[in-house]
Amino acid sequence: MKIAVVIVASTIVASFAFPAAPAEAAGHGSRTLPFVNRVIPGESWFGGVVSCGLDMPWNADTKGFRRDLRKENYTNQTSPMLISDKGRWIWCDDPFAFAFDGGEIVIERSLSALVETGEAPGGTLRDAYLAVMRAHFQPEGAIPDQLLFTAPQYNTWIELNYHQNQKDMMSYARGIVDNGFPPGVVMIDDTWQTDYGVWRFDAAAFDDPKGMMDALHKMGFKVSLWICPFVSMDSRPYRAIAPKGAFCAGEDGSPEPVAWWNGKSAVLDLTSPAAVEWLKGELDVLVREYGVDGFKFDAADVQFYTGKGMRLPAGCWLADDGEVFTGPARITVKTPLSRLPYFTRAECVGKGIFRPHRNRILVKFVQSGGRR
Repeated sequence: MKIAVVIVASTIVASFAFPAAPAEAAGHGSRTLPFVNRVIPGESWFGGVVSCGLDMPWNADTKGFRRDLRKENYTNQTSPMLISDKGRWIWCDDPFAFAFDGGEIVIERSLSALVETGEAPGGTLRDAYLAVMRAHFQPEGAIPDQLLFTAPQYNTWIELNYHQNQKDMMSYARGIVDNGFPPGVVMIDDTWQTDYGVWRFDAAAFDDPKGMMDALHKMGFKVSLWICPFVSMDSRPYRAIAPKGAFCAGEDGSPEPVAWWNGKSAVLDLTSPAAVEWLKGELDVLVREYGVDGFKFDAADVQFYTGKGMRLPAGCWLADDGEVFTGPARITVKTPLSRLPYFTRAECVGKGIFRPHRNRILVKFVQSGGRR
């Protein structure tokens, strides 16, 4: 039997700093945007987009490298900082566009229009990272549920794809244990549910979901369910909450159908209190009635919230090139795996922008107690 294993990985925020003025050599300051600075001879820069590691380091010889973190989350690999091996660093709380070109570092637009820069005493890459860490993401002295780290995470998508069902789920779990793998967190992926937005087990595929959950727990597993911000437009939940302004709307004020990898659906606007109240209520039911331990939030990539036809809600602004951006929205749900306030892939599902991940372990679970 094939055993598909997903190991938890931690993403460390890379802080990127622009050269600080001499007066700030041992500290840091704020800069308005756009901000341009020179790369020091022999200096190397890292950060911004973890998945661009093969393009790093950037230096005085780099030509035309540019990334816009406001429009693309680069498969969940963006970071709010740039750091150099000369101890310099750049940090921005909001997504920003940056470029390395011809010996210049250019930070363009962000939601806040401000960026912090500094130069750490010691002047090394490690010193730059530690300086940003102390300023923005000091360890909190707590850890998530230890099962997320002491055992593999198992994801049923690799095993069952669009055919999630109770019989094969239990066979998969037994195969894990029978083959000597330790029980861990198992993520039941897309199609466990009745429909997108109808967050109840599909009765045709799961004849006893509570019994399945109890059996998995008895075997030592904790269980998370796949969730997305999309709602099928021919469903009871859509008809119930669309009049309350729960979805991203088009220019005529009605919910805008959004194309994603499973067709076209309405997408929740979690800057809307009605959307937050509804989704939280749906997930609370799953925790309370079935014993679900956590949720994998998926499919909230920034490109699904930047349609030209979408109406701008309060708090949004229009960039020079016509794209729509807004500050992040957050929903938090208390689950047994909730120990720390994680920033998840789907944290910012109100039309537009993902705040770059800070020092959070990206386990894609909704967590309680998120910072405001």
